[in-house]
Amino acid sequence: MADSSRRKPPLVADKRYPPGSAPKKASKSKTKAKPVTRRKQNRRARKPMRGPWRWLLMPFRWLLRLLWGIGWRVAAIVAVVVGLAVGYVY
Repeated sequence: MADSSRRKPPLVADKRYPPGSAPKKASKSKTKAKPVTRRKQNRRARKPMRGPWRWLLMPFRWLLRLLWGIGWRVAAIVAVVVGLAVGYVY
């Protein structure tokens, strides 16, 4: 039988980092910062177009956005229909 009078050593986590290179702990603040999405980062980084080019390119941009919005939805529906047809035939 084991000797129950002996004390077990305390559990210690493995040393993952060499001395001095441990990651720094984040300081806790009262308010949580909202994560910045990639779309918002891009919007902030882009400079708005000024001058006549803006007015000339605006209809083309609007048309491309409209076509993209309709196109990806149609492609998704077609993919679902093709998937269902393949499943039915199989």
